[in-house]
Amino acid sequence: MTRTEKRKRRQKKYRKRCMVFMMVILIPVLLLGLNVSEYLANSTEGIDNHLERVEENDPMEKEEDTSSKEAKIKVVFLGDTMMDGNVAGAMDQHGMDYPLREFAPVLQEADLIIANLETAVGTSGNLMEEKSYVFQTDPAYLKLFEPYKDKLIFTLANNHGMDGPVMETIHALEREGFHFVGIGRDKREAFAPYVAEINGVSMAIFGASRVIPVAGWRATDSTPGMATAYSPEPLVGYVEEWSEKVDYVVPYLHWGQELEEKPDKHQMALKKALEAAGANIIIGSHPHVLQAMEWKAPKSFTAYSLGNFVFTTSHTALANDTVALEMTLTSERIEKVKVYPAEIRFGLVRHLKEEKERARILDRLNQISPQLFFTPEGIVEKKQ
Repeated sequence: MTRTEKRKRRQKKYRKRCMVFMMVILIPVLLLGLNVSEYLANSTEGIDNHLERVEENDPMEKEEDTSSKEAKIKVVFLGDTMMDGNVAGAMDQHGMDYPLREFAPVLQEADLIIANLETAVGTSGNLMEEKSYVFQTDPAYLKLFEPYKDKLIFTLANNHGMDGPVMETIHALEREGFHFVGIGRDKREAFAPYVAEINGVSMAIFGASRVIPVAGWRATDSTPGMATAYSPEPLVGYVEEWSEKVDYVVPYLHWGQELEEKPDKHQMALKKALEAAGANIIIGSHPHVLQAMEWKAPKSFTAYSLGNFVFTTSHTALANDTVALEMTLTSERIEKVKVYPAEIRFGLVRHLKEEKERARILDRLNQISPQLFFTPEGIVEKKQ
């Protein structure tokens, strides 16, 4: 029944009750010799006026208006993040909150934060020897993300997530109370999504990597390890399964070539397979620089690479330019997309607010994302 039909039904019931009341007093009116037609006219006008007041203050009407408002959530995506080496040194010098100090207001407003944690976690120092760069973040430095812990999901599916023993990382994150995807005690756990429902909007978040240094990092049915995506399966199968259960399926992928500004053929092919399986928001990392973004359908968005975020300062200038990607979602559509330009400088993620500095990053995004327009305020718009 529509709201208009409900209103008419209530008005009919109220008029009926009023007419019964009028008949009860009609006999005394006749006996007193009053003008009946005038009395009825005045009474009917009074009923109508009262009905208008009832409708204006009807709690049922207010409840319906409130429920008709579309529920929405705000999700923030961050690129490559680690708190080892020079970043840890900056935190020791300036405080545990230092790298994210300028981005705290953005993160505080988010309902959900999803980041690529590009480091093992632990204190053993038992690190892979065959690599040029290895990262193991002391759990004490996770304090940087402590204020956001309840709404934060890390993916550790990347080429540094197992630089140290994977079970040491799993135990450290679980002990500190952080949510994560992309690694696990076996293949099933490594590919398991983090599932959330906030304000009536549901999503399943996956982590998988197409960049690992040795095959032994792959999780198997009986050994711990990482979710990988060198072949579409089993990730595509899991995405298809969850696309029937939630509003958004969100794979966060480690893929592409380092310092390459354009996605490669493997990124393009995997994106196509995931979209066909029902993936909605596809986020990428590993190139360490920003790559193109696409927004093709009401619930379909791809950011091929978000570059670095909390990371060491790079000798390559483009690798120090980054964004925090914010999406406002309803259950039916991506309502709004915004980027917050930033620059990595000696452990601090600088939130760029000066127009000239912001323009450097926004202009580049406009160049590499031909289907979109990034306004000076960072709002992302689809070109007609």
